[in-house]
Amino acid sequence: MNSEAKKWYEKAATKNHQISQYLLAKSYHQGDGFFLPWKRSEVVEKLFKASAEGGYPPSMMEYGALLYGKDDIEGFRHWNEQAA
Repeated sequence: MNSEAKKWYEKAATKNHQISQYLLAKSYHQGDGFFLPWKRSEVVEKLFKASAEGGYPPSMMEYGALLYGKDDIEGFRHWNEQAA
């Protein structure tokens, strides 16, 4: 993602635009951007959660997968049901 696009996605994400939150989370999850190692996962999770709570199904699936990785099976099931 180029820096101009990233700037606009960040602005939209702060205004609770679910697709922008999702795209930023995917980009950061794939290694884009500069973060301290423990902050990257926090930011990714926060963005996926905000987008999922906003009703965007791909984010629901991604957030559910993150929860599954943390052994939160109830959270995983909840978000998969919401996405369906």
